[in-house]
Amino acid sequence: MNYKEAKMLLLSDRFNLSMPGTDRIKKVLSILGNPNDKINCIHVVGSNGKGSVSTMLSSIFGMSGLNVGLFNSPYITELTEYISLNGKNMSEEDFAYYFNKVYECLSQCGIVLTHFEVITVMSVLYFADNNCDLCIYEAGMGGTSDATNVFPHSLLTILTTVSLEHIEYLGNTIESIISNKLGIVGRGETVLTCFDKYQDIIEKYCRDNQLNLCIGDSKAVNVKELYIDRICFEYCGVEYNLNTGAVYQINNCITVINAIKIINGLCLFDNVADETVKKAFETFYIKSRFEIICKKPLIIVDGAHNSECAESIADMIKMHGIDNYILVTGVMKDKDYKSIYNKIAVHAKTIITIDNNIPRALKSDLLARECRNYCDNIIDARDAVYAAEYIYNHAEENTIVLFAGTLYMTDSFKEAVRLFYDSEYCLKSSADMIHRLTSKSFYSTHYPIDDMKSMLRYFNNPEESYKIIHVAGTNGKGSTCKMLDGLLINNNLNVGLFTSPYIKIFNERITFNDTPIEDAYLSYIGSLVLEKMTIMGLDLNQFAIITLIAFIYYRIKRADYVILETGLGGTYDPTNVVDKPAVSVITNIGPDHIAVLGDTISSIAKAKAGIIKKDVPVVVYPSEEEAVNVIINQAKTVKSNVIFADKQEISSVDYDSFVYNNYRYRIGLVGDYQKLNALTAIKTYEALINDKRLNMEPEYISDCLSKTSWPGRMEKLSDNPLCYVDGGHNVQCIENVLAFFEKYYPSRKIIVIAGFMKDKQYDEMIKLLCEKCSKIFLTQVNYPRSLNIMELTKIKNRYKILSDVSESLGEAFLKATEAYDDNSVIFITGSLYQINDAYNLFDFGGVNGRK
Repeated sequence: MNYKEAKMLLLSDRFNLSMPGTDRIKKVLSILGNPNDKINCIHVVGSNGKGSVSTMLSSIFGMSGLNVGLFNSPYITELTEYISLNGKNMSEEDFAYYFNKVYECLSQCGIVLTHFEVITVMSVLYFADNNCDLCIYEAGMGGTSDATNVFPHSLLTILTTVSLEHIEYLGNTIESIISNKLGIVGRGETVLTCFDKYQDIIEKYCRDNQLNLCIGDSKAVNVKELYIDRICFEYCGVEYNLNTGAVYQINNCITVINAIKIINGLCLFDNVADETVKKAFETFYIKSRFEIICKKPLIIVDGAHNSECAESIADMIKMHGIDNYILVTGVMKDKDYKSIYNKIAVHAKTIITIDNNIPRALKSDLLARECRNYCDNIIDARDAVYAAEYIYNHAEENTIVLFAGTLYMTDSFKEAVRLFYDSEYCLKSSADMIHRLTSKSFYSTHYPIDDMKSMLRYFNNPEESYKIIHVAGTNGKGSTCKMLDGLLINNNLNVGLFTSPYIKIFNERITFNDTPIEDAYLSYIGSLVLEKMTIMGLDLNQFAIITLIAFIYYRIKRADYVILETGLGGTYDPTNVVDKPAVSVITNIGPDHIAVLGDTISSIAKAKAGIIKKDVPVVVYPSEEEAVNVIINQAKTVKSNVIFADKQEISSVDYDSFVYNNYRYRIGLVGDYQKLNALTAIKTYEALINDKRLNMEPEYISDCLSKTSWPGRMEKLSDNPLCYVDGGHNVQCIENVLAFFEKYYPSRKIIVIAGFMKDKQYDEMIKLLCEKCSKIFLTQVNYPRSLNIMELTKIKNRYKILSDVSESLGEAFLKATEAYDDNSVIFITGSLYQINDAYNLFDFGGVNGRK
C-alpha cells in the first residue's frame, strides 16, 4: 500500500475502535522483536500543555546534537504529523513502509489494534530503526491503559496540567484522572510537574506508589514584558524571550527547563546549555496554540478544547486588554463545552459557530443555540470558509478575532482565512484546483451515482438543505435554467444555478445570486471533496466532483432554491442523487451524446426521463411525439404529474415577445425556440405556486424574462459587421438558428464560421449548413476534444462549399470579413467552447468594437 491507501485504511471503521488496554499492543511489539526495549523515553502526560512541552523538548535536544524522535497527537492535517524525527515529519514513503510492516504482522497474528495503537507501533519501529538517542512520547488521553504505555522504563515522566476530561474512560474525579495519568510511571521512576493545582493529590499518589516527585517552582517567574506576539520572562536568574503572547506557555517553558536539568543530571548525554534553551524559546512555534495568522485584522487561533485551556485563553484576553472580539468556535460534542464558553464567550461581541462536517463535532446550529446564552449576535456559519468570508466582509482593521474550541478545525479555519486575506495565494490555489479538476485523471464515463451518495452522506446530505429544480434535456436547458434563475432571484431569494459548460471562467458553472463561485470557496471545498474521495477510495469523474462542490457550496451560502442542470444524461447523471426535487423539468429532446444515451429519440428520452421522481411534478417542453410518449410513460410509472408546455398555448408577436394566457410576455433571448423555453420556465415557476414568497403576477414574470441574458445563445456581437454567435452543437440547434435567420434576415447571405467537437454529429450539422449558407469557414476550437486541422481539412475536401480551414477563430473571422458585405450576416457556431474567443474578437481590439 502507498501512503494514500494506508491513510484511507487507517481512517476507516476497521481501525476506528475503542479498546482500552495494553496487552494487545505489547503482544504485537513482542512479535516484532520488542523494539520498545531499545528506546530512551521521556513520557509526557496530562490534559493540556503536552504538545507544547513535547515539541519544545524535541527541539532543544535536537539543537544539542541528539537524534530525537517525537510522537504526539492529534494530527492537524496529515497522519505523518504523529511521528517526527529531528523536527521533520515522517515522510509519506516511510509512513507507508511502516504501516505495511505493522499491517502484515496484524494479518498474520490475527490481533486487532486501534488507529492510535497502530500509529504507536509504527513510531516505535521507526525510532528504533533510526537509532534515536532519545524519544519523547506524548500520551493519548490516558496513562495506565494508553497505547504509549509500552516502555519498560522512562527516563522521566512529565505531568502537565490536569482537568476533568474523557471522564467515561478516566473517571469523573480529579483523583481518578491523576491516578490514571500517572499509572504510566514505573516504581522508582521520576515524575516532574510544575503546576500548582492539585499538588497535594499528586504528592499523595507518588508517595503511595513509591515514585520520585520533582516540583518546579512556578512562583520563581518574573514576567518583564508582555505583548500579543512575544513575552520576556526571568526564571531562576536567567532571562528568556518567548516567541508568542500565550501566557500559559510560560509554565510549559518552566516545565521544559526543569526537565532538561533532570536529564542533564542523568549524565547520559552532553549537558544542554542555557543558550540552547534560550535560542529554542525564541524560535519556538507550535501550530494552533495562540497562533497569530493575520495582523489586520488580528486573528488568533488556539485549539483550546477544555475548561483549563479556556481559562488560560480568558486570562490572556484579560491581560492583553482584548475586549469585544469576534469568537469563531467549534467543539467536539463529547467535551464539556459549557465550561469552555463560560470562560471565552462572555466578552465576545459576535460568535460564529462552525462544525466543518466533522462527525464528532457538535452541530453548529446546536452550538449557536448554546452560545446565545453568552452573546446576542450569533452567526451559524457551519463551515470555516463561510466564517472567514463573514470576517472578511465585516471586520475592521482593528478588529480582533479569536478561534478556539477544538484543534480539529484550526487548520481548515487557517486555510479559509488565508484564502480570503492572501489574494495571491487564493488565485494560485484556485488555479491549481481548476487544473486538477480539468486534468485527464478525472475524465471518465463511470456512472458514479452510488459513490456520489456515499460522499453526500459524509457531508450530511447538503442537497437536502434547499429546494431543487432539476432540469434535463438536449437543448434549451441552459436558457430555461437562466430564466428560472432570474424569476427566483428577483423575489429576493438566495438562488444557486448549476450549469455547464462555462464560457469565460470555470467558476461560471456554479453561481449564487448570479455571481460565480468565489475562488476561495472553489479551492477550499474542492480540496475537501478530493481529500475525502481519496480516503474513501472512490472513483468520481470531473462532472461528479464539480456537482459535489456545488451541493456543498449552496448549503454553505444558505440557498433557498438551486436550479440543477444535468450533464449529458438523466438516469445515471451525477446530479440524479436528488430524492425529492421541488419540480423536474425536461426541455427539448434531440439526438446528442448517442454513444452514451443511445441512437434513437426513445432511448435518449428514456435516459432524460430518469430524473422524474415519485409525486414530483415534471414540466415537459413540446418535443417530438416519440420523446413525449416515453416521458409520459415514465411519469405514470412513478406517479408524477405531467405539466405540458404546449406550443399551441402561445402566439408570436415579434422576435422577442409572445402572448400566453392573454398577456404579452417579452423575452431577452431571441429565437422562436426561446419562446418555448420561456413557456417551459413559466410553467415551472407556476408549479411552485405553493411558495407564498413568489410573485406570480404576469407583469413580474414578463419583466424578469425580458432581462434574461445567456451568453452564446443567439447573441448579437456587432452591427458592423452584423455578427451573431450561438453555441449550437447539434442538429436541432443549427435548425433553430437557421430558422431565425430565415425569418428575420430573409434577404441576407449567411457566412458561417464553425468549429466542432469530435464527439458530436458534425457531419449532419455541416450538411445542414451547406444547404442554407453561402460560405462556410471551418476552424479548430481551442479545446482538447475539438476536431483538429487535419480532420477539418479532410471534411473540407468532401464539401465544395466549404471555403477554408483555419487554426483559430480569429484567423477564420478575418477571412469571413473579407467575404462580408451589407447583404450578409456572419454566424459563429458549432460549439459553446469557442464563445469566449468570439467575445474577444470584439472586446479586445476586434472589428469596430463590440456593440
